[in-house]
Amino acid sequence: MDQAAATVVTRRCIGLDCQNKAGSLQCPTCLKLGKESFFCSQDCFKRSWVGYLVPFRHTKQSTKPTRRATSILSLRPVYPLSPKRSVPASIPHPDYANDGIPRSERKFVGRNNIKILDKKEQDGMRKACRLGREVLDIAAKEVRPGVTTDYIDEIVHKASLERNHSVIHHHSTMFTFPNRSAPRQDNLARHAESLTERRLTGLRRVADSILWSFTPEENAGIFYSSFNTIIPASLPFLFDGLNPLFEHFLFSKNIDLSRRKPSSSSGLQSHPPSQAVPDAPLEPLLTTQGEILDLNVLSQLSFFMKRNTLFRRLRLLYSGGDAGFSMGSFEQKVFNWRAPSILLVAGTRLPSIPKGGRERAFADSLPPKRFLDGATGNNKAGRVVFGVYLNVPWKQTYKRAMGDSSTLLFQLEPIHEVFHASLVNTDYATFAKSGISFGSPPPRPKPVSGLSSHTTLGPVSLMLDESLGYGVFTHDAGGGGAFHPSQSPRYDWQDRFEIESLEVWGRGGDEEAEKQRAAWAWEEREAAARRNIQLGKDVEADRALLEMAGLLGNHGASGGSMG
Repeated sequence: MDQAAATVVTRRCIGLDCQNKAGSLQCPTCLKLGKESFFCSQDCFKRSWVGYLVPFRHTKQSTKPTRRATSILSLRPVYPLSPKRSVPASIPHPDYANDGIPRSERKFVGRNNIKILDKKEQDGMRKACRLGREVLDIAAKEVRPGVTTDYIDEIVHKASLERNHSVIHHHSTMFTFPNRSAPRQDNLARHAESLTERRLTGLRRVADSILWSFTPEENAGIFYSSFNTIIPASLPFLFDGLNPLFEHFLFSKNIDLSRRKPSSSSGLQSHPPSQAVPDAPLEPLLTTQGEILDLNVLSQLSFFMKRNTLFRRLRLLYSGGDAGFSMGSFEQKVFNWRAPSILLVAGTRLPSIPKGGRERAFADSLPPKRFLDGATGNNKAGRVVFGVYLNVPWKQTYKRAMGDSSTLLFQLEPIHEVFHASLVNTDYATFAKSGISFGSPPPRPKPVSGLSSHTTLGPVSLMLDESLGYGVFTHDAGGGGAFHPSQSPRYDWQDRFEIESLEVWGRGGDEEAEKQRAAWAWEEREAAARRNIQLGKDVEADRALLEMAGLLGNHGASGGSMG
């Protein structure tokens, strides 16, 4: 017998996860193609059939269209396909990355038990689902006639890789806050003294709100795609605070490059150091700190408003904690300011089921809630802060709203976001007996038969009720209202909250304040003149006549207030 024929050929079964010796059983399809593929048994071949087909199909991949792809439709395959795209080694690879066989997942096939995830695993699952949803949304935006699936695959690949890299850290965001208030060529040491533990806590809270505007998940940084979208819309002046810092480094007067270390052998006499000139006292950036607006929130506002219009230019016109939460006191304090103003409102989210009569009455005045609450961020107490920048003076609105295209609706907490005004719908701001609203149409003077008596809310709107005790913020991603929806891939939400603080700050200088004082003095003189009016014998008839002329309020209140 020949020695080569006597040699026993030992083959291994190519079945899925099989280490047995192969018999004479081969795949019939591979025999037709001239390939060798031996299995140990028929059961092993059946069990490995699905996973075995994956590499088999890859070998049959063609770069030319098949006859089945040819049809009477305009849809045609495009060849050749782009090269295989690589994934960086820094990203963990699954076990099916090389051959396409999901071995770790196949072991769960046929099992009836469901694994209960712990807190960390649940957070990971939420994050994975959110990232997958974002990638699908990006791919869906690119689908249109003439776009190949190979191009869509490229978009999905790049979007997936972007969600594994970050560009900004939490502490970098906090670093920009103190520098916002530092004028050029000013001593930074004086600003460092104001960074008390209480202010640092506030800085962390505001920095968290900004970071959560990029991603609703806790992570070490910010995705570049979100960064490129949100910075121009909500934080256009975020890095302006770094300019004074670099000017201190580049143009500091304390740096003398000509100095040399003194030598004992030198005959030059050393001169005594010059006396340092004491710094002039700092002018406060905010003359009065309110319940909402402090130096931290002021810095946050300067991220999307010019700093020269905010620093040392804001005056507290109205505070609900001091003047009372009423439409009358609001009108008296704010309406005489003939310059731009900023409204800030803070509160706590209401529970889904109203508690008490006031909450129930407020819920009944609104349409049924269709959206969930907004994201909580790092604020687990349910605190929300919203605001509006109004470039025109306040006034009573009846058929037409007030405001212009420069009006801004924004959220400061728990997530920072700015909603810019739309040019299609001009229902920017309304002030009526039913309350104060932004982004909603003016209320109907009388209820119309057949129409809902609920308050009409705009797609992106903020509404404060007539008692200034409750508010509601609505975000409908479909848009179509007076303000554009979120620029980031956010969902629909609605926050109903109980108002805890309400402030209005006037933006202007001494000239605007003098005009307001003159208007108040004129109102006081008019009110005194009305009180001195001598009535005749028929007091009721005379009073009715004066009320018709507008000289007396309908409820005995002077000045025609809304009392």
